[in-house]
Amino acid sequence: MVVGTELLGHPVLGRAAFSVLAAYLLFAAALLLRRCSFPDLLLWLGRISFSLYIVHGLITNIVPKWPVSVFGAYAAWLTFCTWIIVSLALSVLTYSKIEKPFIALGHRVMAKMDVPSPR
Repeated sequence: MVVGTELLGHPVLGRAAFSVLAAYLLFAAALLLRRCSFPDLLLWLGRISFSLYIVHGLITNIVPKWPVSVFGAYAAWLTFCTWIIVSLALSVLTYSKIEKPFIALGHRVMAKMDVPSPR
């Protein structure tokens, strides 16, 4: 019997089973949507997603929190928006100056090795 995230009364197995089920559902949804077109904003976020994943933890630890509200905007929202903007800006920079050139280098190296493309 599954109750919440507990499986047979075991919370760890329940969470693991829930995570695996969620991963399979996400993968199935991606397969169903693979021929659909998506907004350019989502495609752009997909391109910089690895850089965003790498830098967001750094940003939340380095960029300080807003101590007080400004112009009626709560300090927590100002902090969140600042982290988002700085994370996106740094992600675009690292994607264009680090990730993209190294991807191109990898393609050139693979072409020189004359390795057939995986199928």
